[in-house]
Amino acid sequence: MPTTRSIADLRRELAAKESQMAKLRAQRDKVAKQLAGLDRQIAALGGEAAPARKPARKRAPKDRTRAARSTRSLGDVLAEVLGNKGNVKVAQAAKLALEAGYKSKSAQFGNIVSQTLSVDKRFKKISRGVYVLKGGEKAAVRKVGKKVAERTAKAGKRTKTQQSLGDLLAEVAKGRKLLSVADAVRLGLEKGYKSQAKNFQLAVNQALMKDKRFGRVARGIYTLKRQEGGIPDEMLERPVKRKAKKKVARKKPKRIAARGS
Repeated sequence: MPTTRSIADLRRELAAKESQMAKLRAQRDKVAKQLAGLDRQIAALGGEAAPARKPARKRAPKDRTRAARSTRSLGDVLAEVLGNKGNVKVAQAAKLALEAGYKSKSAQFGNIVSQTLSVDKRFKKISRGVYVLKGGEKAAVRKVGKKVAERTAKAGKRTKTQQSLGDLLAEVAKGRKLLSVADAVRLGLEKGYKSQAKNFQLAVNQALMKDKRFGRVARGIYTLKRQEGGIPDEMLERPVKRKAKKKVARKKPKRIAARGS
């Protein structure tokens, strides 16, 4: 069976190869200088020097070299940007690191971030591709709880300053014999009532039906009860009570025992 190697083993092997390549490059540069000196001596004697070689193209240093020279490592940057954000995906963590000033030209920067999050003990894996800074989840919960409390406080202030929909409808219905749902919606909005309902007309209709201060004259038309010059209760529609359907018990078919041969 093929043996699996850990990330630490792969890193050590990669570091050893990079060290060996650095030695070989230094040796090559030394030999190139010696060849250049021999070419000058040959040219001085009237001989033909070897054709000049094109200088080797310098490769951009890898992220590990930059991270080692930088004042902050990638792990420190991730620990700073994650903070109290709670659960964060690898792609989001990479974006936050770049926005914080970490420079990388690697096309696989997301994989580097993923490896750092999985190896660094300061981070905890929640699920596949999702990590959190240890101790940061509690701070995130406190942050979310604070926001919820602020929204609740704002909603409480709004409900205290704004009268109920039933009281508003009773106010606009005074002095009117009949009040249609459409008029109730228009008058309520003109009074400055603020509603978060998606269908405000439906909410008004339900409020008029449930409020005992109103009586239904016809479909979509109501009146405020017990007011001077109003419509008497005898002319109002009576609410129809729907009878509950009785459940009929189904009879189980009788089983006929098989006779023995």
